[in-house]
Amino acid sequence: MNLNVKSMHLIDFTAPPILPAMSRPFSSQQPGTAQALVAVLTDSKTSAASASTALAQWKLVNPRANWSVLDMRQAPPEPGEWLQRMLSELLSRKHMQSGQLVLLGRRDAGRQALDVVLNGGLACAGFVGIDIPCAPPRFATVPTTASIRLVLHESNAEQSDGDSLLGMLRHADIDSRIMRLPSAGADYEDTTVRAAGTFLFELVAKACRHPLAQLGTHHV
Repeated sequence: MNLNVKSMHLIDFTAPPILPAMSRPFSSQQPGTAQALVAVLTDSKTSAASASTALAQWKLVNPRANWSVLDMRQAPPEPGEWLQRMLSELLSRKHMQSGQLVLLGRRDAGRQALDVVLNGGLACAGFVGIDIPCAPPRFATVPTTASIRLVLHESNAEQSDGDSLLGMLRHADIDSRIMRLPSAGADYEDTTVRAAGTFLFELVAKACRHPLAQLGTHHV
């Protein structure tokens, strides 16, 4: 019997844990051998400077992952097939499977990718979204084994009731968790990066535990 616990926790906090101390579980692994792939989805609303800083921090505490950036501005209005093709080619080049893939996106780019995952168009280990729009889904969701992790500031989490995205996640059989942060503060960006990094560390670890992680076959 396969027992999976599906839950969503709405967490308010301002100081995510410092991640380097969490890197010990990988200490017994051979350095330099990637077992996961993180695809970072960007668009015109993603600051190149902030993205570069965040990536540098996340890479330090996720040495088991390869990283790739996809510019969602190149995608058509309905990006499902485009994302499937791009990620399938990327996994093939890395000799990885979809179970080793983690998606990370901010704002509109992140929401576009999450919609494709929830619509059954993408298989992955998990998704980390930062301040994505929380409007109600435009379609009925399908079962997914992807873990959904969201970092939202108070202004983005206001739509969390009823038929919004967060309301749907709350009632669906999906492994989902949410961190809700204050919308202001001198350490706004640093807190956001650390919060996302906490979820990212968790999902990269999940991807590295995939039973077929050492095989070269893939699918999306």
